[in-house]
Amino acid sequence: MLLKRRSGFVMAETLVALSLLTLAVSFWGGLEVMMQQRDQAMIRQIEQARYQYEQQRLPQLNAIADA
Repeated sequence: MLLKRRSGFVMAETLVALSLLTLAVSFWGGLEVMMQQRDQAMIRQIEQARYQYEQQRLPQLNAIADA
């Protein structure tokens, strides 16, 4: 009887540990995806700002080069 009860506790502890591990891995994976999306959005924003800067600056540089 004691052995069965002890086995039950070990089984319950194992299930709880596996559940917590699964939740942690799922959370970490979701966080990683969210960070990648944020990084990609930031890169797009930087590229757009650079393009706009170059479009505004290019005529000025051409005028200096022609002078």
